[in-house]
Amino acid sequence: GQAKNDFCLGKTKTFKNVKIKDLKGSLRVGRFVKIKIIKATPWGLEGLPC
Repeated sequence: GQAKNDFCLGKTKTFKNVKIKDLKGSLRVGRFVKIKIIKATPWGLEGLPC
């Protein structure tokens, strides 16, 4: 779902949490997007849209 600070939250195919930086505001709830993982934390992953 949509989060504050231009981030969206999602899941990978293996149900890991991913925090996605939405630089252009183009991400929408319910859509599949390809992302590049840029950081791994103990609580999940962070990425950018490709």
